[in-house]
Amino acid sequence: MTFDWNNFMSLAEYLKANCDDLNTAECIDREATFRTIVNRAYYAAYNVANQFAIKKFGEIVKGLDSDGSHSRLIKTFRCHDRENDKFADIAVKLGRIKNCRVDADYKQRFRDGHPNFAAHMTMRFSQKIISSLDSIENSAA
Repeated sequence: MTFDWNNFMSLAEYLKANCDDLNTAECIDREATFRTIVNRAYYAAYNVANQFAIKKFGEIVKGLDSDGSHSRLIKTFRCHDRENDKFADIAVKLGRIKNCRVDADYKQRFRDGHPNFAAHMTMRFSQKIISSLDSIENSAA
């Protein structure tokens, strides 16, 4: 049985909906919750987009040695933006939420200083990416 990456989005939504309940003195730190929301929402969108790209385009574009798989996926959608105008928007949104995910996973502070803003934006953009890909897949069927 294959894993449904949308389950990461469900987890992020659960954490967001229950954030206040989770963040009690004996439970979880609020910023840790927001960082986890960013991470799970990003990986939901990334993995759904990656599976879509492999299925639709056959492969992820090659990049420089310094380009990671996440940057190459974004480039893949940019390279195919003439086929569907939604691909450019997906690439932009993936790039924005990738930056938030890097902040959440590796940085002491978020660029904008607000982990709650990053969590809300990442969830919103991830939902839009997944929704766009679903709509493209359904219109092709």
